[in-house]
Amino acid sequence: MRLEFARVIRPIRLAEYAEELGEVEIRVWLNVPTELIDRIRDLKTMKDVEIYTWLREVWIEGAQVSAETGEMMRDPFTEEEIRMLFEHCMQNDPALWGWLMQRTIGMIFEYRFGVKKA
Repeated sequence: MRLEFARVIRPIRLAEYAEELGEVEIRVWLNVPTELIDRIRDLKTMKDVEIYTWLREVWIEGAQVSAETGEMMRDPFTEEEIRMLFEHCMQNDPALWGWLMQRTIGMIFEYRFGVKKA
């Protein structure tokens, strides 16, 4: 018997940051491999492009999802899209980027260490 484990994915709803951002979601992969967990420790010393690569891996399901079917409407985020999001945040709402990073890492650790299971 072959066991297959599905990815555990939960949304970050940007409306939790500011309701004006509407129904936009970034879907975060929570049961990531240990390799991705280990790289969290290095985030403060990573170059921007390395952070974008890491986020692309954990936001792999982070593209728009159809509310009707639950299907991906487009490919996951690219590193370029994440860079553009970062630049937009730095120019317009720097706290949003920090909030996204904290929520992403916090959700992964909460799941990983059993702090909170949905």
